[in-house]
Amino acid sequence: MANYYVIGLSTVIILTILCMLYDSFDMDMYRCADIKQPSATSTGITRLLTSRGSTFNMTGNDVLVCLHIQKTGGSSFGRHLVHDLDLKKPCQCKKGVKTCQCLRPGSDREPWLFSEFSMGWSCGLHADWTELTHCVPSMLDKYEGEKKKRRYFYLTILRDPLSRYLSEWRHVQRGATWKTSMHMCDGRVPSSEELPSCYLGIDWTGVTLKEFLGCRYNLANNRQTRMLADLTAVGCYNLSQLSDAERRAGMLESAKRNLKRLAFFGILEYQKETQQLFEATFGLKFQKDFVQFDATKGTAAQTILTEEQKAGVHKANAEDFLLYDYAKKLFLDRVAALNQNRKRRTPLT
Repeated sequence: MANYYVIGLSTVIILTILCMLYDSFDMDMYRCADIKQPSATSTGITRLLTSRGSTFNMTGNDVLVCLHIQKTGGSSFGRHLVHDLDLKKPCQCKKGVKTCQCLRPGSDREPWLFSEFSMGWSCGLHADWTELTHCVPSMLDKYEGEKKKRRYFYLTILRDPLSRYLSEWRHVQRGATWKTSMHMCDGRVPSSEELPSCYLGIDWTGVTLKEFLGCRYNLANNRQTRMLADLTAVGCYNLSQLSDAERRAGMLESAKRNLKRLAFFGILEYQKETQQLFEATFGLKFQKDFVQFDATKGTAAQTILTEEQKAGVHKANAEDFLLYDYAKKLFLDRVAALNQNRKRRTPLT
């Protein structure tokens, strides 16, 4: 009888371990053998670097995942993905419906694109890095009706912090809000004490730049850094765990690491180069050329700021300015490497 008990207990233990391994297999697909893994205090999630030998395969189990940061041109880029790619099986879009069906060739259920234009805001309105990396695998499992192993290729678009911040301020001033965003972190949403509203009422219509800058909990501040960082490493939205300086420094370093590991990122101010780099990275072609917006007609150009106001925006977004400088150098280095590689492949005449 004792032997049967031992055998039964051993079987239960083995099955439990196998189930745990099965439940966690998606996380393995975020890891790259050629990248040093994050510390034990982080989520251990990274992205595939397609530039190091991992080619995107739309007919396999690869998925493009869009991290859309507000007011960076992410909507325009997202529409390019569903409307303008030259594909054997184009995305199926219906007039008046925002989301399109972007399914793999030969499949009527498996999407190759995870974005608000293909899946809606499945992981929350403008879900950030912390939310997406913990949500996308299980969300796709539910959508496809089965648990499977996939490769996830994350991408995003960045923008000059001053222009982006002023654009968001004007947008909010006109009555826009993102109050339905969940900000899920470490398995829960932030409490009202951790993330109180900056305004009373249904929106912040008519907010002045001084008021916009003056709210400590305004998520427009350093938005690009926060949305690219692993927030679990800095206590999520609990501002009491670290000093302000420690938290901001931690977020910046995390955002830099994650940005470098993204399969691709573009920059709004470099539309031509963004298109070239995307096409080279994923082996996909757009049927239309990206159009560079006229910087002289944008919100930032039309907003006259005093030196004091400019200093206020820089102070509130210090990490975003540092991240953008880092991103811009990395981006232009990649573009230069791409051009150099093309020159090597061009036959002499």
